[in-house]
Amino acid sequence: MSRLTYSSFGAVGDGVTDDFEAIKKTHEYANERGLTVYADEGMTYYLGRHTEAARINTDTVWTGATFVIDDRDIAPDDPERLKSVFFLSPDEPSYMVEGIKELKRGQESVGVSFDTPVLLYIADSNIRQYIRFGANANQGAPRQELILVDKDGIVDPSTPIMWDYPTVTEVTAYPVGDTPITVKGGTFITRANAAPREYTYYARNINIRRSNVTVEGITHLITDEKDTGAPYAGFLTVAYCNNVLIEDATFTAHKVYKLSSNVHNSMGTYELSLNSSNAVTIKNSRQTNDITDTRFWGVMGSNYCKNLTYDGCIFSRFDAHQGTYNATIKNSEIGHQKLSVIGQGTLYVENTVFHSDTVVALRGDYGCTWRGDVILKDITVNNVGTPILVNAGWNNHYFGYTCYLPERIVIDGIKLRNNDYFYVLPKLAEDIDKPVVGGVENKNPVVLTKQIVIKNNPEGYKFYVSVNTELFSGVEVIK
Repeated sequence: MSRLTYSSFGAVGDGVTDDFEAIKKTHEYANERGLTVYADEGMTYYLGRHTEAARINTDTVWTGATFVIDDRDIAPDDPERLKSVFFLSPDEPSYMVEGIKELKRGQESVGVSFDTPVLLYIADSNIRQYIRFGANANQGAPRQELILVDKDGIVDPSTPIMWDYPTVTEVTAYPVGDTPITVKGGTFITRANAAPREYTYYARNINIRRSNVTVEGITHLITDEKDTGAPYAGFLTVAYCNNVLIEDATFTAHKVYKLSSNVHNSMGTYELSLNSSNAVTIKNSRQTNDITDTRFWGVMGSNYCKNLTYDGCIFSRFDAHQGTYNATIKNSEIGHQKLSVIGQGTLYVENTVFHSDTVVALRGDYGCTWRGDVILKDITVNNVGTPILVNAGWNNHYFGYTCYLPERIVIDGIKLRNNDYFYVLPKLAEDIDKPVVGGVENKNPVVLTKQIVIKNNPEGYKFYVSVNTELFSGVEVIK
């Protein structure tokens, strides 16, 4: 055959016949022979129930085709709800690593060698952290992170070890030498589930577990959202991989549903889910919904990642639940859910518009912590109320780590829609950096900001460190 398409293996493409098995067989054939797979332009592939994903290991071109993922009749107790539709699998499997007993923050070598460069997942199950506070409170997770190391075990400076590991209880290596592949084009339509409003997450997605992947020009739309529905874990999910680019993509934010047992608890539901990965870039992408419409959830959520980037994106938020090391947001627009983050390293923002009163929202449910610098360059704040550039909600709760407000905050060029002044830091309880706060033990003594730099202020805006002048009296202000 001169060109391998889904119809080569019997796909009908009429939008009614379930074409999943034909699609799956096409990719199996392509994977064995290193062939590119093409969708048949103009066809609509209906994808119903299935027990395993179609594995993709070669370039795939979906341009001109439509895929309908029908979740309407998939109940929470159906195993199909947890299945991905497509799975981009690695060339080499992960494997356990022996011989690493202890690691220190900033350590430059892990002391063992490998056949190839790898991402190392390291954990200490004796230490719990990210102990969440609030409506979704939990007991946290084992201390963990991902680092990139070369064959000699030298840690890449872009992914430093962020924590001390007195006892390393698990090390898993993920080889990062996967042959680069591109998945291009296609319109996907999810006919949404109508399950009860509970935390029974649905997958039914494109699952990327492969390094060196480009996803280009994909569109995802959502139909059939009713008065009830369970959340989604992400239409594109990325985990345990390195160097992933998602560009020229269009996503649709899901409708916000309240938890049945707690009408004050909105369930997070995602289009992009990034977990335990390094160097993931979202470029020139947007969502179909109005990014200021609070009826819809933010499109992206992430955990345990390093070096995340938005470039040229129009999304309702950028999010890091359980921390990121380094994040870059540039040439973008961010909507009602803001930059909702915790983490370490440098949070760099440039030439970006914010449709809220807050630019950086340090997540109070994880300790409002950023251990490092926040740099805001040439930002526009379309504020309604008083702008607070780095906002936070402090809670007297132990999160499993020392919490930090950004050590240094740089504001290099700013424009406000309203107001002729702004606050850099939030209003917080006095004495949050002391052993006792409000007459009780302080379980979360915060390390306060040391320096604020204000430059390139042609509008002549007045600025204040915070309403809490006493709490932040030690901050050095350079202008």
